[in-house]
Amino acid sequence: MKQSQQWSILFGLFLLLYPTGLLFAKGKTGSLLWKISGKELKSPSYLFGTYHLSPYTFLKGVNGFDKAFDSVQQLICEIDTIDSTVRADFAEKMRMPSDTAYADLLTPREIALLDSVLWKYMMIRSEQLTVQPHLVITLLMVAKAEEISETSSDLIKNTDDYIRHAAQAVKYPIVALETAEEQLEMLYDHPPLKEQARQLIQTFEHSDRYWKLIQEMNEAYIQQDLYAIETIFQKTQQLSDSFDNPGPSPESNELLKKRNEKWMQRIPGLIRERPSLIAVGALHLPSEYGLIALLRKAGYTVEPI
Repeated sequence: MKQSQQWSILFGLFLLLYPTGLLFAKGKTGSLLWKISGKELKSPSYLFGTYHLSPYTFLKGVNGFDKAFDSVQQLICEIDTIDSTVRADFAEKMRMPSDTAYADLLTPREIALLDSVLWKYMMIRSEQLTVQPHLVITLLMVAKAEEISETSSDLIKNTDDYIRHAAQAVKYPIVALETAEEQLEMLYDHPPLKEQARQLIQTFEHSDRYWKLIQEMNEAYIQQDLYAIETIFQKTQQLSDSFDNPGPSPESNELLKKRNEKWMQRIPGLIRERPSLIAVGALHLPSEYGLIALLRKAGYTVEPI
């Protein structure tokens, strides 16, 4: 997996998003909530694009969300982050080997740069880190995005976990489309630690450009503009590609396509069994290989709310 691909994937993971105009009805390009009906469905299900750093109060501005949530009987999500086993499995797989320190992977200059960023956003130094560089990138991008958007990643305050807790409160079954192990394997691909560390430093060296894209992503989500969200993700991929090879790489899009197609092997059976709210990262919705297009191709009627 190319370094540029890894950074684009990390950007998507940090947002808990994963990824055209022709897919959307006129005047509805901003919809995050979509109604799924037709085919063999007795009751409609709903598709909602999430964003980890949006506060749960954002849902009040999503037209029809409460009604849709109350009408279903099941929540479908990427992974069940409420499950303590999932969290523990994720943490264990992202732990640094006991015989490796960041000083073994980086030069003194790079360690100084890493320490300055860690202290600013996490109040720790590199010798205190116990997780792999890829997770450090994600944690630091989350911290920066919180600074930009003035939101908190408190468990119950962000949209993703609020929806899961709300489903749990009314005893909806929560179905995960992926296990933590599957998501880690697909998204991180376990590159060598030395390469991860190099990517970490590269992120800091070009941080102004990445932070600008994060801010644009925040604004696009608030506007509920799926087309803009997808466009910003492609900008990120092109920026990352420019550090390795000229021209955009299709690899991140190919991974997104594979994930959506794999999910579509399960989603029809799940929504046929009981009406469901499918709450997944917003970039899984748009494009020709997004869930909206794939559901329509499967014969369902998918309409923006």
